Amino acid sequence: MGEKNVAPANVHTEVVLKAKELRKSLNEKHIVRGLSFDLRQGDSVGLLGLNGAGKTTTLRLLSTLLEPDSGELLFNGIDVRQCLQLYRDSIGYLADDARLYNECTVEEHLTFLGKLRGLRSGALRRELERVYELCDLRAVHSILCGNLSRGFRQRVGLASALLHRPILLFLDEPAGALDPQQREHFRRLLSTLRREAVTVVHSSHILQDVSVCCERLLVIDEGECVADLRSTDDLQELEKQFFAAVTSREDRSQNFTVRVRRGTPPRGMAA
Repeated sequence: MGEKNVAPANVHTEVVLKAKELRKSLNEKHIVRGLSFDLRQGDSVGLLGLNGAGKTTTLRLLSTLLEPDSGELLFNGIDVRQCLQLYRDSIGYLADDARLYNECTVEEHLTFLGKLRGLRSGALRRELERVYELCDLRAVHSILCGNLSRGFRQRVGLASALLHRPILLFLDEPAGALDPQQREHFRRLLSTLRREAVTVVHSSHILQDVSVCCERLLVIDEGECVADLRSTDDLQELEKQFFAAVTSREDRSQNFTVRVRRGTPPRGMAA
C-alpha cells in the first residue's frame, strides 16, 4: 500500500485553521455538536466515523459551503467571516460526487474553472499541465466529461480543486470511486502535497486508506470529535482505539472490524 512519507521539518508548526465549538443543525436535527480541532501547515488528516457521524457536514463547514449555527472558524487567527474571499481563494474542495460540465472536454472544463480563478494565458497552461501530471489526466484531456468513468470524474474534480494551488484541501470520500491502481496513485499524490506543505483533510470509511495516507485521524461520532489519533501501521491497534472512542456503536463493531480488513466499507459506513 506504499510507505508514508515524512513531511518537511518546517511544517506542522503553524496553526492555519482552528475550529472552535462548531455547531450545525439541519432540518431540526443536530449534525455537528461543538466540534473543535486545530489544523497545522502540512497536516494530513483523515476524518473517520460511522454513518451519520457528521463527516460530510464538517467538510462543508470547513469549506464555507455551510455556515455554522454557532462557533468560530479561524484562518491564521482571523475569523473567516472577516477574510472570506481570501480564505476561499486559499482552499480547495472535492465533494464525494464530483460535479462536472458534462458537455465540455476535460481541458475545456478545467480551463473554464481556471479562468474563474483568475488564471490567464501562460499561467493557466502551466497549471493545467501541473494538474494533468498530478492527477494522471493527460490521456483523457480531450474526452467529454460526460463520458468519463466515476473514477476519472473524481480525478478531474480533484484537479479542479488543485488548479489554484490551495494551501488547504478538503476531500470528501476522494478514493471511493477509484480502482486499486488509482488508489495507489492517489496516495502518491497526497505524499506530494504533504511535501509541498499543503494541509489536507479527507474523509473515508475505509480505515486502511486513512491510516496509510494520513498522520492524524480525527474520529467523529454524532457530530463530535471523540478522538484525535496518531496514525500507525498497526491496524489492529487503530481499530481498538477507534472502537474505544465510539462506544455508542458497539453493536456495529464486529461487522466493521471484519470488513475493514478486506478494504470494503461495512454496511452503514457511508459518509
